[in-house]
Amino acid sequence: MWKAIKTILISCLLLLVGNLFAGIFVAAYYLVVHGAEGLEKVPMSSAAAVLSIWLGFALVALYLWQGKYLSGDSRLYAPTSVRCLGWTCVAGVTAIMLIDAVMSLLTFLPDWTESTFDMLQGSWVGILGICIFGPIVEELLFRGTVTKLLLSRYKPWVAIVLSGLLFGIYHMNPVQIVAASFSGFFLGWLYYRTRSLVPCIVVHILNNSLSVWGSLQFPDAELTVDIMGTTAYAICVGVSIPLFLLAVWQLQRLSLNDE
Repeated sequence: MWKAIKTILISCLLLLVGNLFAGIFVAAYYLVVHGAEGLEKVPMSSAAAVLSIWLGFALVALYLWQGKYLSGDSRLYAPTSVRCLGWTCVAGVTAIMLIDAVMSLLTFLPDWTESTFDMLQGSWVGILGICIFGPIVEELLFRGTVTKLLLSRYKPWVAIVLSGLLFGIYHMNPVQIVAASFSGFFLGWLYYRTRSLVPCIVVHILNNSLSVWGSLQFPDAELTVDIMGTTAYAICVGVSIPLFLLAVWQLQRLSLNDE
């Protein structure tokens, strides 16, 4: 347990280091190019946010690789069957819908990082960081390292719950803590059943991409129900429940057959 927590704490520290160096680099760049007066006029915080997410996650990936957390397990990056991947997408999309329904009841939770994400979504480099690079590195950290470490010491359900809670706390943002914990439970189980990061990365990319797409296409909408309308949203949530259970059952059968 301590080794898993230590890995997360070091990763958080590396993200902070990335944030610090990104701010210093961007400030120095604009100071040299624009001078002191230009420095006050440029959107330095936006550029720093984009560089920060890439630099921070790059440092985390390097740390995990150097620590040999990502080697010695041939199944970690193993591709899954098309059928398995298909059911993974069904389970992932319906899980996203169900978690969204839960979060629609918790609108009182503050979002401390909303402005940061708005800045990141202002450029394609930032969007790629949120939708592709970030999910890959977070899966390497949490499923490829933390969940794997916990599964080696605890019963599967204990390891899955612990890794999910740690995934939620890692985000350090009230509204994300709840949503990420539920996502972490599902992703932890998905890794446990397949022992591959590929399905987990696919679901994580789907989640972040749908979130960014909705934010960019409907900037004035606070909730998904505002976009879809009450009736359509209720139907989607209702349909998602049996579809999610069916997909989980199919994934259970597939992974058991694979074993």
